[in-house]
Amino acid sequence: MTDRERTESSLAILGVREGVSMQDLKRAFRRKVSALHPDVNPGDAIAAEAFKKVTAAYEHLKSLARESKKPASKEKSITQATPATYKPPRPAAQPAAGGAAAMPLDELALRLKHSQNIYVRFHAARAIGEIGGKEGVWALVQALEDADRRVVSEAVMALGKLRARLAAMPLIQLHKKNVPTHKRQIEWALEQINTPIAAKYLKQIGAAAPPPPDQKSETKKNNFNIA
Repeated sequence: MTDRERTESSLAILGVREGVSMQDLKRAFRRKVSALHPDVNPGDAIAAEAFKKVTAAYEHLKSLARESKKPASKEKSITQATPATYKPPRPAAQPAAGGAAAMPLDELALRLKHSQNIYVRFHAARAIGEIGGKEGVWALVQALEDADRRVVSEAVMALGKLRARLAAMPLIQLHKKNVPTHKRQIEWALEQINTPIAAKYLKQIGAAAPPPPDQKSETKKNNFNIA
C-alpha cells in the first residue's frame, strides 16, 4: 500500500476529511474506539482487530498533521548551520518499554474512563499524572467520580502535583461530600493548586497547610498493590 492509499484508508476508517484539525481528529478517534476498546469487549476478536485498525489510522494521520506543522525554514536553517554553530537537539527521554507511561495519552484516558479493571484505571491515572497537559488534567478531573476510592485518591494526588488550576472547584466539591479517606489528600492538593478560590476554601474550613500525604501508607492501608 502506498502512502497515499494508506492516508485515504485512514481517513475513511476514522470518517474524517483530509486537512482535518487535530482537535477534530482526536474527537473522531475517541468516538470510534470508545465502543471498540478491548476492556469494553473482552474476548471479542473482531472488536480487537477493529480497535487496532482505528488506532493505526489515528497514529498515521496524527503523524501527518505533525509533519505539516513543522516550520518550512527549519530544514534550511539546519543545513546552513556550520559544524561549529549547529548543535542537534538532545533526544527526549523515552519511557520504559511496555509501561503504562509508554502509551499515548488518548489510550490512557480511554482506559481510565472505560476499563472495568480497577488496576488498569489506577495505573492509567498514575501515568496521566506523569504526562500532564490540559487533556490529561481533564481526564483526571473526570476520574474524581470513579467508583473506586483508590482511583480517586490517585487522581487527587496527580492533580495536586500538576497544580491543575481548573481542578480547584471539582476538588472542593469532592471535599464537601465528606469522604474521610480523601479529605487530607484533597486539602493538600488544593494547597498545591493555590488559586484564590482554593485558598478561600481552605481558610473557610480552617485547614492548616497540610504536609504531603504518604501515598504509600495510604495505599497499603487500602490493601492495594501498586508495584
